[in-house]
Amino acid sequence: MKIIINNSYLHLLVARYGESCYNDNDCKRPFTCYKKLSSLSWGTCRCPLKYDLVNNQCVGDLNALCRKDTDCQRYMLCSGMDDGTRRCHCQTLYSYDTEQKQCYGDYRAP
Repeated sequence: MKIIINNSYLHLLVARYGESCYNDNDCKRPFTCYKKLSSLSWGTCRCPLKYDLVNNQCVGDLNALCRKDTDCQRYMLCSGMDDGTRRCHCQTLYSYDTEQKQCYGDYRAP
């Protein structure tokens, strides 16, 4: 969060992706404050765990918690799991490429 004092007004600016932060409240939603060192150091706003920045939006990777399909990557769906959570997974007939971190279709026709 940045504080700007201008003409006797106090402006609180919420940090965007890649900007400095001290805690999660400093970051614009849905970004979280990621710190590499101790909790006393400054961090950087980024997407939550298991989410990646795609076209200026955080999208869920495999097994990321989600509420709707658009929370997940391309070719993924958000579905209810046995443990009661909703998570991103590849659509039917798609497999997950762990190196590319994305779902892909099997285009080899029989």
